[in-house]
Amino acid sequence: MHPSKAYRLDAEPEQIDTFMLTEANASAEATRRLNLFKTPRHIISFTAIPRLIELQLGDAVTVTHSRFGLSGGKTGMVVGVSVDWDSMLVDIEVFL
Repeated sequence: MHPSKAYRLDAEPEQIDTFMLTEANASAEATRRLNLFKTPRHIISFTAIPRLIELQLGDAVTVTHSRFGLSGGKTGMVVGVSVDWDSMLVDIEVFL
């Protein structure tokens, strides 16, 4: 896949209106957003056991897997929880 497709470089950036009044506030916000988005992020989806039904959006979880560079574990935020009551399984989405 071409990088511009993966990272949407061919699209115009969306304007975000703010109420920043000073250059210091704008600089601090620019640094915060740069730190947030300079590393490519992914959403990992997996099906879990019913014990994880108590997870809520925004909870921090550590995902470990032998592949994808997750063998040491990586902490992310839960962005999706879906319960299948028939099979008693939970689909979890984690933003890493």
